[in-house]
This record gives sequence, C-alpha cells and structure tokens, in this order.
Amino acid sequence: MLNDCISIFEKYAGADTDKMVLDNYALDEGFYLILEEDSEGFKEKEYIEVIKDKKTKKLNISDAKQREISEMDYYCRLVDMNKPVDSKKIIQSNNFLSFWVKKESLTNGKLTDEIIDNYYDILRDPSIKYSKSKQDKELYKIIEEEVGTVNEEKLQRIKKWTKKNIFQLPYEITGKDYLKIFFKCDGVNLRNESKRYILPNLYNKNDYNINIDGKIYGLPNENMGLNSKKPYLENKNRKYTVPTLASTEDNMLRKKFFDYLWGQASKGYYNIYFDSDKNEVIPLGPKDSPKEYLRGYYLRIRKDKNEAAILDMDCINAYQPKLKEPFLFENILNLETDKLEGHRYGRKYNLYDIRDIINEEIFSKFLLGNFYNEPGEISCNNDEILRKNILSARNALFNWFYKGYDSDVADLMKKVSMNLIKNSISKGYMEKVQHQFNTYVSILNYFEGGNGNMKGNMEETRDSIREKINQKEYVKLQNDEEYYYAIGQLIRYLLSLNKSTKKMHSLFNPFLTIKKDEILKEKLTGLFKKYNYTIGMDNKRFNNIYSMVMSYIPENLNNHEYMIAGYISQNLIYEKKED
Repeated sequence: MLNDCISIFEKYAGADTDKMVLDNYALDEGFYLILEEDSEGFKEKEYIEVIKDKKTKKLNISDAKQREISEMDYYCRLVDMNKPVDSKKIIQSNNFLSFWVKKESLTNGKLTDEIIDNYYDILRDPSIKYSKSKQDKELYKIIEEEVGTVNEEKLQRIKKWTKKNIFQLPYEITGKDYLKIFFKCDGVNLRNESKRYILPNLYNKNDYNINIDGKIYGLPNENMGLNSKKPYLENKNRKYTVPTLASTEDNMLRKKFFDYLWGQASKGYYNIYFDSDKNEVIPLGPKDSPKEYLRGYYLRIRKDKNEAAILDMDCINAYQPKLKEPFLFENILNLETDKLEGHRYGRKYNLYDIRDIINEEIFSKFLLGNFYNEPGEISCNNDEILRKNILSARNALFNWFYKGYDSDVADLMKKVSMNLIKNSISKGYMEKVQHQFNTYVSILNYFEGGNGNMKGNMEETRDSIREKINQKEYVKLQNDEEYYYAIGQLIRYLLSLNKSTKKMHSLFNPFLTIKKDEILKEKLTGLFKKYNYTIGMDNKRFNNIYSMVMSYIPENLNNHEYMIAGYISQNLIYEKKED
C-alpha cells in the first residue's frame, strides 16, 4: 500500500520530485545567514530572522525568499539525528557549505574549536567516517565516483572563516532555535555536497545492505527500525531475515516521499489522500476531508522530530462526500426560532456536514481534535463521560467521515448519543440536551431511511397528551410512545416541585436505568409521595396524567427516546390555556 502511495506521488510530481518536495517545504524559525565568497574570504550577502506567526502560521518573508532559503535548507539537513556528521550532534548540518548550531550553543560552551575541527576533518575526507564497514565504503565510493573528491581549498577557506567569526558574529542571536549559515562558492555545487552525505546515510543501517548483480539493496530508513533488541521485526520465513529490501533508486524516492510528508505535517496537513484515478496527492488539515469523489489511499501523519510518522493508512474504495440521500437535521422538539440560531438545522447534502453536526452537537466540539490523541491527552474539559465516549466512538466515526465506511455507525451512535444526552441532563445543560436530542433522532432517521417521521409522531403524541390531560374525565393512553412521553413530562413536573435552591437534573437519570415497569411505577409513586404536599387536589392536568400513567401497561420496555423527549420538552402541565 505504501509503495502504491509512493508511485502516485512520483507520477504527480512528474520529472522533478525535488521540486515537489521544495514547493511544500516547511522552513523552520531561526536566524539564516547567507555568505558569498570574495577575494578576502567571505562577506555577508544577507541575513534573515525567520519568524512564524502563531495564529496564521505564515512566515515573515516572501514566498520567493522562502523558496530560495528552503532549497539551501533542504539539501543541508541531516537524514536523521542519529546520523550526524558531528558525533557530538552540536553541529547539525551535513556538508561544508553549511554550518548549523542551536543559538544557545554559541554561549553555553557546547560548541568548541575541537568540535569544529572534527566536523571539517570528516567533511574533508568522508572516508574517515565511512570506513567502519565494507558496506559504508562501497556506498561512499559510488557517490565519490559521481561527484568527485572534496574541494579541499574551498573547505579550508570556509573552516577558516568559521573558526574566526562564529563566536563573534555582529548580530543579536538569541533564542532556542537555530543559527544556520550558508556559504556560496564558485566551483562547488550544494546538491553534490549533499549527495556525499545522503547516499551513505540513506539506508536504515548499511550492515543490512546486500549487493545483487552489482546493485545495492538495503533496508529503508523512514518509519522503519531493526536492531538486536527488536528481533520480532525480522522476517523469519526466509534465509535473509531483513523485513524488506529496496534499491538505491527506490530508497531515494522513498526518502523524498517522506520529506514531502514531513513538509505537509510541519504545515499542519495531517490527512493525506492519494487519488489513484487522477494520480493526484491531496493534503488536508487535521479536521478536513475531500470535497469530491475519491478512490485510492489515505495516510494520517504526524510531525516527529526529523520525519513524518504514519499513524494510520488505509485503502479508499469509493469515498463519496455527496450523500446518496439528504440528511435532515430537524427540529424534532419544536424549539423556538431564537434557540436555533448558531446551529446547523436543515437539509444537508454532504458527509462533512454530518461530521460537523455530530462534532458540535453530540460531542460538544471535542471529537475532531481528539481522533489521534492518546487516551490520557484527550481534551474534554475533564469530563470523564465525554472522554470515554470519544474513545468508544472515534475509530468508527473517523472511518466514516474520512474513509467513507459507515458500518456499525448507527448502533454506535444510538449508544453514544444516549450516554452523552444523559450526561448533559445530569449537568443541567437543558438547552444543550434539546439540540443533542434533535441530532440523535435525525441521525437515526438518516440511517433507518426515515424522513423525519419521529417529528410527526412526537407532535401527534404531544398533542394527544395535551388533549387528554385537559379532559374533565379520565382518558386512556393509546400506545407506548404516549406512555413514555407522559412519564418524562410527569417526572419533570414532580422534580420541579423541589424547594431546594439547587435543583439537579441528575435525579432523572435513575429512571433511565430501570428495566421493569413495576419498578418504574414504584419510583414514580415515591416522587409523588415526596412532593404531593405542594400539589392541589384540583390540579386537573396532574391528576389526569398521573392516573393515565399508573393505569397503563406498556408492551415494550425502556423507550428512552420518548421518555427523554417528554422530560426535556416544555411541560404541558404548566402550559397556559391560550397556548
């Protein structure tokens, strides 16, 4: 699957994969000093303090200047912090045309003349570093044949300038980021000097390399590890147990692919889609999904220190953001118009609309930002119920929203929505509960092929109960829906009679866990005994609804939808006659 993604990346990039990487390169903050050679050594061409706006994430330099610096920066980067030129890792550039250190290293004593000398000694004669094994020597020999030997004259001039000036630069250089110096010289090529470092460090470990018919194959370095402490990663089914081998050309393409991903992750594009029909790469933000039909592959990535880590990958058979049938987010409870403002009620035609509604209404805007957070790092205002339900639902919902797979979502949403509705009731967030309930019913209607029928059913149920409780004579309930709706109304009325200053809706929750009707009626009787001292004997509406509930025997148990709807709707017992 990864090879398929790399193949699409290569086709999308065209003849110049380096350009694809550089066009999407993310430049780090820091102090960039560019020097050019003159008769006396080197002189300043320009210096730039690159700063990123914390809100917009944009840099304080033009796109053209960013592209120019990015090209130099890219070819001077280390492949991996575990593969430095400087064994002390104080100097973090990869060739003699660059010199990178953390700013604080200039003043804390970590950067010394000895470290500088060792850095340039290795760059002057890289065979010193690559003489430890036969494989190292073989790789460096290949690249030296291609780019030639090191231009020692230029290297010595750069070394001389560095040792003389590095500790007395005429600039204010402070902070925790980097000082990056680039030297422009005639007669030397930055890309070639970069190759001198890249090829010997391209593989995970050169000890695993093997020469087959004059062609070197080795274990890729990106998102791959293999050492004596991880024998389980080996492929024990074959004589050569390295899990995978790739040629130098394939490994170089793989490196550029991961460099591209690193650039996207650095800019906050964590959802990467690969359209196999159009041979197109589509990078999107962490909460965004495709706006058009797509078939291909999906990667979820994260920015690590020096590479993009792949957290999830999957095949996308047929992602269709356009819904086959519209989703109707309906005002089931007939809330007043002013309560609908700021919510997304109405008919929706795209999957991302459902995503946003579920995120905002059911999960209080905490779902989308927590898809890949560790359980202990989930941000949810310390609401343990919300945290548990995010953990329970996020995998299935992510697969639906971002991959187009909706299996098991309907049953999951029934459970999770009800949990979070009960949680909101217990906290007293009654207006929030009303929108959650409307969302919950709208989702059920969507998956069950309904057309908003529950809204009509609830209106009929509510009108029927309104008519019955205003009758002079006793009238029976007609069905279970009326029964449970009436129970919700009755419980809300009785709890409203509580004279305490702090009334808690959590008193309703125990009714939602009762599994036997006789126990439910006993619980209602207990509430009636507790608060009947404040109910007048001539309260016709209460007398009617209480007698209707106590005399009805339901066919089905635990119709929580109607019980909750009755509880959170305007109470009919308090309804004014003119209404």
